[in-house]
Amino acid sequence: MPVIRTVFTGLSKDSRHTGLSSAFAGAVAVLVLALTALSPSAAHAIVYSSIIIDAQSGAVLQQENADTQTYPASLTKMMTLYMLFDAMEKGKVRLQDRMQVSTYAAGQAPTKLGVPAGRTLAVEDAIKALITRSANDAAVVIAEHLGSNEPNFAQMMTRKARALGMASTEFQNASGLPNPNQVTTARDMARLSLALRRDFPQYYDYFSIRSFRYGKQTIGTHNRVLLQYKGADGLKTGYIRDSGFNLATSARRGGHSLVGVVMGGQSGAWRDQRMMALLDHAFASVGEGGGAVMASAAPPPAAVDTRSAKAKAAEERRAAQVAAAEEKREKALAAKRAAAEKKVADAQARKDKKALATAKAEMDRVMATAPQTGGSKQVATQWARQQERGAVGDWAIQVGAFTAFSAAHTQASNAMGIVRSQIASAQLLVTPMSGANGLVYRARLTGIENEQQAKSACKILKQKNVNCLPVPPSDVNLAMVQDGRKPR
Repeated sequence: MPVIRTVFTGLSKDSRHTGLSSAFAGAVAVLVLALTALSPSAAHAIVYSSIIIDAQSGAVLQQENADTQTYPASLTKMMTLYMLFDAMEKGKVRLQDRMQVSTYAAGQAPTKLGVPAGRTLAVEDAIKALITRSANDAAVVIAEHLGSNEPNFAQMMTRKARALGMASTEFQNASGLPNPNQVTTARDMARLSLALRRDFPQYYDYFSIRSFRYGKQTIGTHNRVLLQYKGADGLKTGYIRDSGFNLATSARRGGHSLVGVVMGGQSGAWRDQRMMALLDHAFASVGEGGGAVMASAAPPPAAVDTRSAKAKAAEERRAAQVAAAEEKREKALAAKRAAAEKKVADAQARKDKKALATAKAEMDRVMATAPQTGGSKQVATQWARQQERGAVGDWAIQVGAFTAFSAAHTQASNAMGIVRSQIASAQLLVTPMSGANGLVYRARLTGIENEQQAKSACKILKQKNVNCLPVPPSDVNLAMVQDGRKPR
């Protein structure tokens, strides 16, 4: 679904925060079930939008671009929590239940709890982690617990959004990490905020927690409006580069209750000041009599970024230097991993055990140069096991070759969701390859038993308009780019 973008004068095109360093993205490019948070690279105008609603009457007290689509970022987690609260209310899940942490969940980009794969996470800890730290790994743990896998859970989220009247929202993941097809509007996020308050009063107080203890650490909230604004009782912050800074807030004063959404802020402080100004204006308008709709009242002036031009320029220079250094490291690491992966694949194809052992040892040495962030050690172990499975003759299917790891992973993850019921043993694999058009990433599903199963999977995927190519064990290096097709 295309995103209609409108420019809000004065908003920064800041691209410093990518959610996951490009160096780490390069490091995990060859790993099974890895995930990157790299957002789309094309620069575009960030959408500014806002809405303030009287929670009791439903009256819209202020709105600007409220129906313009943009990216929800971590406001997505409000729907993840809605789904969890719904399951709890129906008795399917209890607060004390423990949910399994998969390699895929553990490999999510920051921010996250950092729970290793193979361990479990208590439902209540997951709730608190989503609300305070905005933990992406906890969001995926919930998704897999309720929906078996994240793509299926995202479909469940979208269906629930429709049931709640969120007609302009599409979910593609449980966390809000960048996906060009994951879109929403300020009005839809306000509807979701109201639904959380209305449908789950017994759980809503979780949104007001300031901090919680997890293991030996105390995790504090990202929500500065909750801490600073009189009457604020919770909800959620969000940020990715392409959305700007987002915020959903609920506040109660003098017998009146409001819900507000601000999206596309140029900084966290700007967004917070804007939200507080809008709420102040709305509370003043309803007064003790309440209910008056601000049809003609002018909204408060936009918040101003008070940093000096010199400070902004210095920060931008530092960000550019860091980005350049990370890009250089990423390219070097990706080249080493591509070469090491090719040696492993060649040895597998020849069924040369000695060469395979040597190649895998080299891959281990290359992997040791990668930053060991979060669950990457567990992911590396999973990679080695996957290579061993491939050596005994597994087929694979390839569903695309892309110039961005994030696009390849998204495609493979979507394919996994489609064929999971037919191929329970399938594993997601994204690998880099040097081609005529530069470095590309192959999106594959491995662990397929035979040619017939691979062809059957491709048939199913093609019916869903997903390109698919069976890959035999003897030709594990085959990539779409090799037959002259330009990666998308």
